[in-house]
Amino acid sequence: MFKAGIIMIISTFSGSKGGVGKTTLAISIGIVSAIQRIPTLIVDSSSEGGATSYLLGAGAEPPFLSDLDPGSDDITRALRRVPILDEDAGVELVVAVNSSRGIRGLGDVDKLAERIRALNYPVTIIDVPALTDRDAVLRYLPLFEISDTVLVVAEPSTASIRSAMVTFSGKRVVAALNCPRPYTHLVVDLYRKYMDVFARRYNIPYVVVPYSRAISLLSSDRLNILSYVEPGFVQAVTELAKLVLSKK
Repeated sequence: MFKAGIIMIISTFSGSKGGVGKTTLAISIGIVSAIQRIPTLIVDSSSEGGATSYLLGAGAEPPFLSDLDPGSDDITRALRRVPILDEDAGVELVVAVNSSRGIRGLGDVDKLAERIRALNYPVTIIDVPALTDRDAVLRYLPLFEISDTVLVVAEPSTASIRSAMVTFSGKRVVAALNCPRPYTHLVVDLYRKYMDVFARRYNIPYVVVPYSRAISLLSSDRLNILSYVEPGFVQAVTELAKLVLSKK
């Protein structure tokens, strides 16, 4: 699945709509990567701090990479290590949180991108916020520029799919048709056909991720999410991780 020595930086993107499960999938893919004992860094660049709450607990004081010099040992010491509650002891994620103090959103995105490159993790997953307009996308462009893969996430609706399925020149794009809430099979099958059109047009592989009731239990003390969600969710997330972590 993964070729050692390759720097893999993945940005997650959901177009102009939040609440599609982008952060949940970013964390789930990070867990799949870490279980394989690949050093994995998750960067929470959203002002809402969803990934931070899941991984460190609500109200956790985050490290701010934008405050640290790339060549300093402080940049490594600032990272938070998060053990995964799995029978395979010793598997860990490393978390960096990057919203600027007192500022909604990132203060200096170029500086943050420089810090991420300096950390040099084999797998880095950057959870970017839902970007509401073209100006917001351009503001976060430095994070996409350092990424070689972009995961786009949409839920089964026309508006969500249209906003998420954009092209990123020169980047591998992988898509997820995610069900963050219950949808009937009829609705999912309808929008699967809709995704097929985009997949063929832009040559983008995608995975349908089914709804799982257990996802609501994901928290800092229950990161062993893959052990108690429905088998269909585990299979879909594993397939998605294979796509985003491959170098095809």
